[in-house]
Amino acid sequence: MIRIEGVNVNKSLMRRYNMIQKIMDSNSIGIVVGTLGVGGYLDVIEYLKKTIREAEKILYIYCR
Repeated sequence: MIRIEGVNVNKSLMRRYNMIQKIMDSNSIGIVVGTLGVGGYLDVIEYLKKTIREAEKILYIYCR
């Protein structure tokens, strides 16, 4: 099945692709945690930390 998307969706996908490429090329990654009231946020942070460390990148975390 072929799906035709609008201009806004295509722009969003290209922006996402470009950000992923920047992250892959970087030596360090920062995570900013803005809310601690969302359920399951610790699991998400732990998953991100594990993934970033496996990629051998420097990790910075800021919790507000």
